[in-house]
Amino acid sequence: MISRVRRVLGLDRRNRVRTPTILQMELTECGPAALAIILAHFGRRVSLEELRIACGVSRDGSKASSIVRAARRYGLDAKGQHLELGEVLAGPFPVIVHWGFNHFLVLEGTSDTEVFLNDPATGPRRVTHEEFGQSFTGIVLHFAPGPEFKAGGVSVGLLAQLGHRLSGCHVGLAVIAWLSLMMVIPGLVLPGATKAFVDDILVKRFEGWLSPLLVGLAAMFVLQVALSAVQQMALLRLELKLALEESARFTWHVLRLPVEFFNQRFAGDLANRIDSNDRVARLLARDCGQAAATCFTASFLGLIMLLYDPTLAAIAIGGAALNVGLLTVMQRVLQDIVLRLQTETGKLFAISVVGLQSIETLKATGTESDFFAKWTGHHARAMNSEQRLSVYQQASNLLPPLVSSLTTAAVLGVGAVQVVKGTLSVGELVAFQGLVMSFSVPIAQMVGTAAKVQQASADITRLDDVLHYRRDWRFSEPSTPVETFAAGRLSLKGVNFGYNPLEPPLLDDVSIEVAPGQWVALVGDSGSGKSTLGKLITGLYTPRSGEILIDGHTLTEWGRDRLAHIVSSVDQDICLFHGTLRDNIALWDETVTHRTLLAAVHDAGLVDVVKHLSGDIDGVIEEGGRNLNGGQRQRIEIARALVQEPAVLVLDEATSGLDAESEDTILSAVRRRGMTCVLIAHRLSTIRDCDEIIVLERGRIVERGTHADMVAAGGPYARLISAEADA
Repeated sequence: MISRVRRVLGLDRRNRVRTPTILQMELTECGPAALAIILAHFGRRVSLEELRIACGVSRDGSKASSIVRAARRYGLDAKGQHLELGEVLAGPFPVIVHWGFNHFLVLEGTSDTEVFLNDPATGPRRVTHEEFGQSFTGIVLHFAPGPEFKAGGVSVGLLAQLGHRLSGCHVGLAVIAWLSLMMVIPGLVLPGATKAFVDDILVKRFEGWLSPLLVGLAAMFVLQVALSAVQQMALLRLELKLALEESARFTWHVLRLPVEFFNQRFAGDLANRIDSNDRVARLLARDCGQAAATCFTASFLGLIMLLYDPTLAAIAIGGAALNVGLLTVMQRVLQDIVLRLQTETGKLFAISVVGLQSIETLKATGTESDFFAKWTGHHARAMNSEQRLSVYQQASNLLPPLVSSLTTAAVLGVGAVQVVKGTLSVGELVAFQGLVMSFSVPIAQMVGTAAKVQQASADITRLDDVLHYRRDWRFSEPSTPVETFAAGRLSLKGVNFGYNPLEPPLLDDVSIEVAPGQWVALVGDSGSGKSTLGKLITGLYTPRSGEILIDGHTLTEWGRDRLAHIVSSVDQDICLFHGTLRDNIALWDETVTHRTLLAAVHDAGLVDVVKHLSGDIDGVIEEGGRNLNGGQRQRIEIARALVQEPAVLVLDEATSGLDAESEDTILSAVRRRGMTCVLIAHRLSTIRDCDEIIVLERGRIVERGTHADMVAAGGPYARLISAEADA
């Protein structure tokens, strides 16, 4: 409270540098977002997509050293230091500080009572010196433009982003523009009719003009209503078209993004972004479309006012310019608050979805209260942002009517003086007043729409963050896709892979040869890279170097559609949706025959499940498979892979939820299919009969051979067997 009073009275000394607001879009990209803020402050605009790569963002985030190296690539003199609290608060600013051991943010400056932060997670905020000291870890990154630094970069404007979404709507926009021009006619007739009514009928007593005048006004009123109705129908059709096209384009793109994109985002937040397409469509069609229409009206009315009386017209147009100026002043504040609100709302929506999906775990562990405390924290932050936005919205909504009222009063005052002097008739003043009223309505609509556009910029930023993300390489079809039959020969040659491109690889120089129909097992301690190697084989991840070949062709050469049928995988993450058993296995693929489906059901040991369900193969599975036990859910995942009749099958702990007898039955059925199989297992009893067993340690192959040979050798594999026996 004292700090707020000091601020208001101007007693709080400040040393602050304001920086642009750039919010992080991924959970782990606070480092690149903070660097983007620093670069933009010095005049260089770089997209978050580019900085994610430059900073080596992975599922674990980025390091301070990676941020420094990335900054130097853009010509900044960058260095990291370990400073005490007093040293960092002494400046210079801005700097990037490490916050709470898991976050990077920008320190803009300080005052006697507060510290000013630009947080990529929330936007600009203030904390006390004590709060800053509690979270500051001592790591500070300093930046300054170096001799090779070049300002520039393209920042896509909001109007360009909106225009891109309207690029396919030229016909609809032309119809709306034509209707807007037609609607100007009634607006021009009314002032002339008002002048004639006052000056000729009331003052000069030309009573014969009354009936024709009323008929003409009635005709203009009917025309205005008809044109307005047609215009609203056109706007609604445009809104529907935009909503359908943009939502479909967004969802289509999301489904073609690489798996690492989803590893760093909440599913609930992405669902919220899909919904925001409708809000943007409503803004473009209903609000922007109507504003564009009223712009024609305002332009013609402004021209008529200038012809009537330049002095009074200058007052009216000046009031409109004042409205636009006030909106510009509030633009930055509104944009930051809305972007923060959208981010907090997305987090709230995401954690709500996570809580509902994990309700059984919450109840089993008795952590409902802990989850509720976390949920209320997100809810409170979202509500605080919404309340702050409401305050600014109320102010922005009250200012245009106030300015319009003052403009009207000024027009009446100056016009009355001109009437007294005889330079303006009473009818002309009344007619001009009608023009001002007609002029102020579209101006108010345009100002209101401009405010909505600024507020919608948060939605557009979050949507474009997804739309600009590079697509999965598997959807880039080869120029000459392989058409031959896949026998299942799997080759890995010198494969290297890591989640962070700036760090040493997690898998190093892995080479494997598997003949068609052979079974190979990957074993090792947790974190040795077994599951990651399995995902590389399926094409979910792309190796840094080396090749993965099937029958001598790279995964890219097979093409995405062929590859999806050649390689299938089953892991421990079971995903079942509300629908029939048929749909859960075939995933709506109408090319899967009933015979193929039944064969997959049989080999996966699902015959008892089919008999249990009402409707057999078309029986209903509840969301998440709630009406099934764990073993049955896992067998559906296995059937989902077998129904593709793949040449290569990757089983990553795929039978961990089954008893030994069921596991042996299913694996025997898979063997009879003759497919190549890569078996990833922690339970070593399942891999004894594999043709080759490969032992991984820290991403490298340390031993390979058969079960009997490696047990006799007494190496790493023998130690794993011994450790499992002792457990």
